[in-house]
Amino acid sequence: MNTEFNYDGILADVCARLKDALGVEVYAGSRPAAVERARNAFAVASLGGGITDGGDTYQSSRLLVSLFARDRQGGIEDTPALGALVRRCAGLFPLSCGLYVAQDVRMLYSGADTLGFHAASLQVALIIRK
Repeated sequence: MNTEFNYDGILADVCARLKDALGVEVYAGSRPAAVERARNAFAVASLGGGITDGGDTYQSSRLLVSLFARDRQGGIEDTPALGALVRRCAGLFPLSCGLYVAQDVRMLYSGADTLGFHAASLQVALIIRK
């Protein structure tokens, strides 16, 4: 049995696709400690829960895409901006390439991050081809 985890390849591909579709900076793994003041939105893509080896042909995981929109003055959530990011992101799926298939989107509300942004996350089932 071949147990190779292509974590970096999957995240690189997902981040590139998200950046093209959303038009915002996309970080792999975790968000930076600070985000430029001029940036109004960004995204973070990670594999939540690790990768499970399913045998000789596939592996499975969950893709977590966290979307961040800058708060309005006074810390108020910019609901229209965050909603637009969620809709554009969810519209990408199902997503398929030679490396993986990403499907079955579920939205999770994340709330305020105390750093001037509100967030929502999409959790997506991931089947990884070996």
